[in-house]
Amino acid sequence: MKNVLLGILLLLPAGPAIAQNIVPPEVVRFENVRIEDDVKTVTVGSANRHYSLYCNTKTDGCITPEANKNYFLLNKDTQFKMPGAKGLMTLSFVQDFTVKYNKGENIGLVAAEDVIGPSLGIFLLDTTGGGYEQDMLSTSSVAQQASLDLQEKCAKQAQAAFDKMSFQDRTLASFTSHYNIKIKRCFIETEQNWVPGGADRWWNYKFVTDAYEGKDFGSYAWLSDKVKKYWEVPPVACKVTLPSGDDKSCKSSEEFDYLIKVYMN
Repeated sequence: MKNVLLGILLLLPAGPAIAQNIVPPEVVRFENVRIEDDVKTVTVGSANRHYSLYCNTKTDGCITPEANKNYFLLNKDTQFKMPGAKGLMTLSFVQDFTVKYNKGENIGLVAAEDVIGPSLGIFLLDTTGGGYEQDMLSTSSVAQQASLDLQEKCAKQAQAAFDKMSFQDRTLASFTSHYNIKIKRCFIETEQNWVPGGADRWWNYKFVTDAYEGKDFGSYAWLSDKVKKYWEVPPVACKVTLPSGDDKSCKSSEEFDYLIKVYMN
């Protein structure tokens, strides 16, 4: 496992300016482990200090260190080079491959020698000795954190996807994003109004797509009529691909909005 980690770090570019700010980690060893419900308590230490660390057993990075093996302990300030690596090892690097706890002080453990199991761990540090951090690691709390993280990442990806899209008039275009936990997809819904030749003749477009893959899940197009009221004019196109894979035609903007709720709610 350590060799895989080194392989990743070897691909990271070296930064001369950053390298001057090396903050070495503390080397610790496993002492004890206890599991109660979803919370694992891991005790590690060195000759100078002992640490109580907590993690949720259902998240990535909730490891049990191997006995009689050295581990690097990383906090938010730690940055150093693993032997033979070009890039720096940091807490954020560990979080990118495991999980980030939004509450409490995150601590990373990285195997300093070859181990049989996972070489990266992420925990919350017991800062007071009272074990209060355990309350932050209930399954519901972690699930809520994960949902917020996913929605934030989805919003950033949707913005990037929106910026790459072409519109007849970008000033009249907008988007919303939603990460659907059940389907495990990030969706973007775009809407644009376009007035090609005067206020009495205009288009309204709406599309729902996967923000990462660009796959279409819904499309709507409507063109106004110079004589009829807007509610009397059916859409030019209106279709939603349901989770079953079947295409469902629709006859109004309201029906389209109702159908895409399976993705956007």
